[in-house]
Amino acid sequence: MHSVLNAHRKEGVVVVKRFAMLAWFLCGRLLFMPVLVSAGAHQEPVTIQIMSKNLSHRIVLLDRVETRLKLLIGFSLTGDLPSGPENTRAHAVLSHRGVELASFIAPRLDYHGGNLVFYLPYPIAPGDYDLVVELADIPSKAGIAKLNYRVQGIETIGARENVPSAKWMKPLSIPLSNPPAEDLGAIATERDNERGCILWHRNPFRYVYPDSAPMQGDVISDVSLKLAQDEYEPATFSLYALKDLGRVRVSVSELVCDRGEPLPPAELHVVETVPRMKTREGTKYELRPRLLKRQMCTSVEAGQSQRFWLTVHAPPATRPGIYRGTITIATDLGRTQIPLKARVLPFTLVERPDKEYGFDMTYVFQEMTAQDLTEKERRKVYEHGLKYYRSFKEHGLTTIIPHSPFVFRRSQDGTPDLRDLQAALKAFKEVGFTGPFIYYCGHLVQTSKPGWAGSSLGFDADRHPVLMKEIISYARSNFPETNSIDLYWMPGDEVQDDRGGPSRMRIAERLLQAIREMNEKTAISVWAEASWAVDITLGGPRPKHGKHWQYPNEETTLPDSVDDAESMRRAFGVSHVKSHYVGIAPWTFQTSENASGDPYTDLDTSKGSPEVMVAYPGTDGPLLTPEYEAMREGIDDGKYAYVLETRIENAKNSEDDERQCLGKQGDAAYKEILESAENASLEKMDENRDTMVKWILQLTPP
Repeated sequence: MHSVLNAHRKEGVVVVKRFAMLAWFLCGRLLFMPVLVSAGAHQEPVTIQIMSKNLSHRIVLLDRVETRLKLLIGFSLTGDLPSGPENTRAHAVLSHRGVELASFIAPRLDYHGGNLVFYLPYPIAPGDYDLVVELADIPSKAGIAKLNYRVQGIETIGARENVPSAKWMKPLSIPLSNPPAEDLGAIATERDNERGCILWHRNPFRYVYPDSAPMQGDVISDVSLKLAQDEYEPATFSLYALKDLGRVRVSVSELVCDRGEPLPPAELHVVETVPRMKTREGTKYELRPRLLKRQMCTSVEAGQSQRFWLTVHAPPATRPGIYRGTITIATDLGRTQIPLKARVLPFTLVERPDKEYGFDMTYVFQEMTAQDLTEKERRKVYEHGLKYYRSFKEHGLTTIIPHSPFVFRRSQDGTPDLRDLQAALKAFKEVGFTGPFIYYCGHLVQTSKPGWAGSSLGFDADRHPVLMKEIISYARSNFPETNSIDLYWMPGDEVQDDRGGPSRMRIAERLLQAIREMNEKTAISVWAEASWAVDITLGGPRPKHGKHWQYPNEETTLPDSVDDAESMRRAFGVSHVKSHYVGIAPWTFQTSENASGDPYTDLDTSKGSPEVMVAYPGTDGPLLTPEYEAMREGIDDGKYAYVLETRIENAKNSEDDERQCLGKQGDAAYKEILESAENASLEKMDENRDTMVKWILQLTPP
């Protein structure tokens, strides 16, 4: 099916289409050389040089999902500062056609350079912007240097909708190429014709497109599932419309056991399509059914399929047994009820003590330091971040790796502005995570890749290790949560990538040493062999020291197919259990701080750069996707494996010969599961889950 989808405004979402992503480097032109205002007789005049310019679109969660703009500019200095960086103040103004748009003040510098952050309004007119940067000596209040600079080519696509111009980008009009329509292979019964649809099922982690159609073996008459205590389990069903169904309304009754005890209400989602790149090359797009919206109504036309997604939860103390309920489907043609059955197994899933699960990185509290937010809005950001953390924990994550702001800033009193870290620590403690808390702070100490904000081009080997220690000391002294969690400091990300700048491996080694000198734990991500002593290493060859974590981006968040629920479940599942890795943390959960305008479409992204959205932004927690749910299924596979491992070990150590024999048989079956784990299909993963359940029940003592 080929169709054309034009750029549009999503309901309830402030959408701004833009030309480029975070790493889009704006062109700049120097209008005239920096002016030396004050210098001593033997001092080299100070000059200001721009070294990086980044236009960043941020997703801000307030009363609604908003897209906002931020311009980050990094600068370096040459010459002698009269009283040193710590006694130098920077003030910058960004204007357009003589009108000031934003200003930024750095109360003091931390090295011979700094970073400017401008929070810009929407819509913003395209064109060139004038930047003025002034440095002043704090003790004498005398000016040191001034730079006039022109930033060229700022453009947000949203602006063109309001101010037409022939030179602006044309409105997006991209052909969408969905998979070919599937032929209906199922035979409609008299009852199907009466209600106008066929009820059918496909593995939850294989897409059901609007043009999908059931084969005879896909037809179902009820919906059933099984789950352990303290497990969330998905169940899906789809309607294939034989006639126009009009408005379709679905509801789910309580699931109740024979004793009248109910399970918590099942969550119902309608699966909607979103424009998505088909592959990472970025030349073809499709409407991909991967957005799970918590609603009960939709519409279905004849010859189309619509999937519905249920999530059932059995709390830890749930009584084992069969729980029954009803799914009611009301259309313009009538009303249908189908049975819903959940079997709760007589054992509880618990976190594996030998594995950690997370994402490198998350951005949900980065906005806590944003200058364009009020205190009320910051409280709203925290409330939304707390919902995200709760969702992470419900989905099996045990560790959090928050990303610091893109540049280091000080509060007006001169202390480090670490409100993002403070919020993340508080939420981590409140939600009850049990694993390590790893704070990525590379941008704060100038270790990011050249061309990005906070880049290694501005690293000062004398001053930034000292700043790293100051950040740690401030956090330890002011945030009590640091004393009761397993805290790690991560001063660099993928540090083997220099991109023409200084050696980020050597920079990371210097900062890791500074952290160790504070008797703190360390973490790093790297794809090259390193001999340094690090407590946690993500990616790369197996380190000689410390714990090794899996960093499987291509299998999880950056696959060639853009989204891959099967690979996600496999990576987080028994395949990870089998590996030597202590934890798993791919990059990243959401690209919410270097977004591409509308987070719900790829039509406004750069070629080959689809949004990374394991789940989509939402004001009631993240909006689910099959990939996010597949991750939880994988983690649950590992939990089932842990229960089985415990049962096998207990049986093999039993004094009862028959139980010992049974334990050995169960062990042999489990080893077969481990052997197939790395290449297991979805169907094989389901089969392995059933095998584990069978042996857990057989090995459970009477």
